[in-house]
Amino acid sequence: MDKLSAFFQTENDAVDVQAKLQALKVENLTVEQVPEDHTGILDTLREVMHAGNDESEHDPYKVLFEVAEEDSNRALAIIEENGGYIEE
Repeated sequence: MDKLSAFFQTENDAVDVQAKLQALKVENLTVEQVPEDHTGILDTLREVMHAGNDESEHDPYKVLFEVAEEDSNRALAIIEENGGYIEE
């Protein structure tokens, strides 16, 4: 199993991806708001996810999960298709 963390602009984005990932072989699938005390990652996420976007700021959410190796590429595609940012 591969452990992945993906970040999204809104809770709705994260929950939508959570639902899509459930069609794959995943475990420990959770959605959490990125805590305010993680300022370094918050600043990076806001910079990456809001580049060229003048809309009001959102509080980022993360989707944490473990995925079977054979479904890893599909999970990454789902995240990318839905505007997520993978923590590497």
